[in-house]
Amino acid sequence: MQNFLRISNAVSLAFHTMWLLAECADRRLNTPDIAETLDVSEHHLQKVHQRLAKAGFIQAVRGPRGGFRLLRPAKEITLLEVFEAIDGPFNPCHCMLGHPSCPVNGCILGDLVGRVDSLVYDHLRQFTVAQLAQTPLSKTGCRQQE
Repeated sequence: MQNFLRISNAVSLAFHTMWLLAECADRRLNTPDIAETLDVSEHHLQKVHQRLAKAGFIQAVRGPRGGFRLLRPAKEITLLEVFEAIDGPFNPCHCMLGHPSCPVNGCILGDLVGRVDSLVYDHLRQFTVAQLAQTPLSKTGCRQQE
């Protein structure tokens, strides 16, 4: 079954990386560790980490205890900021065909597509990385390893 909500793989990796870094704020995590935790491609994850670093969300720390750390407090980073750093501006689409508006006399789903876009936008704008870190998302998180 396909999800109605579509978030790119890169944005999903960015959200999960930010969650792990916020939850594990007392230690550094490197790309191989994060890739193993998430069971994803290390190469693809590395590209996402480069974009997060370029956007000023994370910083690589060198050395034996190196890895990534958040550059800003998790409570000051919204999911919308992370989304837009990876995929560009959030552009609501009110047409399933990808047009700015329906090319026929109204959408066959009425205003559902627009309402879903608005809900997603509002959630991403209001939800912070700190709130992600408070959500018990996985058995592999830092809280369970302590």
